[in-house]
Amino acid sequence: MTAPTHNPKPPEGFNSWLEYAILTFDGHDAALGFMFDTEPVDHHQIQAAVLDEFNALRALASLPPLMSRAGH
Repeated sequence: MTAPTHNPKPPEGFNSWLEYAILTFDGHDAALGFMFDTEPVDHHQIQAAVLDEFNALRALASLPPLMSRAGH
C-alpha cells in the first residue's frame, strides 16, 4: 500500500481534522480512569477541558474560539 499524496478532506461542517477531533471528542473512556476516585470526573468535564485548552491555543494565535457542538 502506498502512502496517500494528500490528506483527505475533513467531514462536512468542519474546517480541519483537528477541529473535527476536538469537537467530536468523547470523554467517556477518559472518565473511566477517574471512576473510583473520591471525586470522579464526568465525561462532560473532560470534553469541556479539551475544548478550553484548544481555545486557549486559538486565542494565542488570535483566532476566535470554537463553540461546542453539543448533541453532535
